[in-house]
Amino acid sequence: MKSTNWKNIAEIVGIAAIVSSLIFVGLQMRQDRQLARAAAFVDLATTHIELSQLITDNQSIWVMGLDGEELSNEDQAAFDQIARSWFIRFRSDYYLRVPKAARQISSSSFSGLVEKRLAELDKESPPIPDDKTYMIP
Repeated sequence: MKSTNWKNIAEIVGIAAIVSSLIFVGLQMRQDRQLARAAAFVDLATTHIELSQLITDNQSIWVMGLDGEELSNEDQAAFDQIARSWFIRFRSDYYLRVPKAARQISSSSFSGLVEKRLAELDKESPPIPDDKTYMIP
């Protein structure tokens, strides 16, 4: 009887150890997901600051481009890069903030719109001169 008792106790301790390790793994996964999400928001905020600075540095180009005014080839390339950065930044924000279920409903239309506009910009914009850098690092 005593060996059966010890066997039952050992099984219960083993099951408790497995359950507690699964709970620990679940909590650790939740914490890792929260940390990754926080890091993504920090990256997004940094990108937003850099994009704001890029627009501020090229304010006249940005305003003229938005108003549809005629731009030189160099200014058009700068405007296209700023617009591309803007679309990518807000698409990233969209994927971080909108729940997955809601994204599944509207993702194809939003993503398709962004991809279509980026493809149009690729066709329209002249190559960027090698001595100029317009992309956010």
